[in-house]
Amino acid sequence: MKDQRRILVLAAICGSSVLLQGCGDATPDSTPDTSDLVQCTSSRTLPLIVKPEKKGFCVDDLSMEKCADKLVAVWPHAAQPQPVTSFRLFAAWKPTWNESLREESWQNLNTYLKTTNGQILLGTEVFFLPDGTLDHEANDQMFAWALDLMKILGKERIMGLSVGNEIDNNNDPDPNNPNNPKNAFWETDYFNIIKNNVDAMDLAGFTDVPITAVWSMGAPSKFEGMLQPLLSQAQDLWKERWVWSFNPYPIWDVNVQPASAEECADKVAVAIGLDYTKTAMTNVRNNVRDFVGNGTDFTLWVTESGWSSPGVFAIHEEGEFDPQAGQTAVMAVCPLWGSEETLYTFYKNMMEWDLSLGTRSWNGDEVPDINWEDSHSVDHLFYFTMRDTINIIGGNIHEGFGLISGCEDTACKIEDTPTLV
Repeated sequence: MKDQRRILVLAAICGSSVLLQGCGDATPDSTPDTSDLVQCTSSRTLPLIVKPEKKGFCVDDLSMEKCADKLVAVWPHAAQPQPVTSFRLFAAWKPTWNESLREESWQNLNTYLKTTNGQILLGTEVFFLPDGTLDHEANDQMFAWALDLMKILGKERIMGLSVGNEIDNNNDPDPNNPNNPKNAFWETDYFNIIKNNVDAMDLAGFTDVPITAVWSMGAPSKFEGMLQPLLSQAQDLWKERWVWSFNPYPIWDVNVQPASAEECADKVAVAIGLDYTKTAMTNVRNNVRDFVGNGTDFTLWVTESGWSSPGVFAIHEEGEFDPQAGQTAVMAVCPLWGSEETLYTFYKNMMEWDLSLGTRSWNGDEVPDINWEDSHSVDHLFYFTMRDTINIIGGNIHEGFGLISGCEDTACKIEDTPTLV
């Protein structure tokens, strides 16, 4: 369950590849001037982007490092042009990126956000050394870059600060081993990292900027376990400033992955259907409400969700496919799983979602408890992602989550004719 990400757009209005600009909050009925916005061409159009002001795009590593002057700024495939006004950056910069490109990338981002009156959810990662202890030097550098970028952009451009992405995966403490560094990490160290970052951010004038840590969908089962010390301290200290953020990815859920050709069509339909994501986030919302207490206000973000076409796969150093990596086995029995048509349908469902959630239920029956305020919806969604990328740190994993292939492409991946991989 890794990250990366981003965007594109339309057919009738996308006749050429362009640069950037933006126009505030647009409604589906408006037709803003998008002639100077980066977009991609396609013959496939969506009838409607629902609540575009509450939706944004994750910026994949390729786009941020290599072509920040080409951030896709119009919602892909929109029948009427809708500018993108929020982005999620996983990092201001990363140690593995080309340092000589950093300042230019930041200035390109600054120019775009000023033009569009846009905002970013800015992330800073948490790195560990091979022995499991924290890499303080790398973590300090990541936050220093984040704070430098925040100062360039200004407080009005910062939607929030995210510290860590899905650290709940594969970082469990070991109660039987008191020397396991992950024990201290979850008891005190992670909270201290976030608090130190927030203190420095506040000292620099970014008070009241929302704070979050992004979790996988397995996190709610750990609310009363390894996550409890961090979440309790964060909720008590920052209260409504603390945002609850999750990455609902049906593509990684083994329960909906087909194991045979006979299961292919039905399981793909379940995985990419809106009901899957709505149900997952309804359960998350209810778990959060149980944790913080009935009646407590909180903000809920979907910080990452998307689909990969072609599917996710890994490559050996010698260039051979790894038959055990990624989702190779799934795609072998179900080519539809990694098809462009499946990617488009998932994207379409996310764009047409009004971000509403379901009601609390018990044994299949709705609970008539009005105090649960079941109308609480997702407050913001970030779609994953603009361009395809290679996750080198994750093991040379190739991902096809982008709605466009690379920095130099001007066409969206998806056209009218579906293509199976």
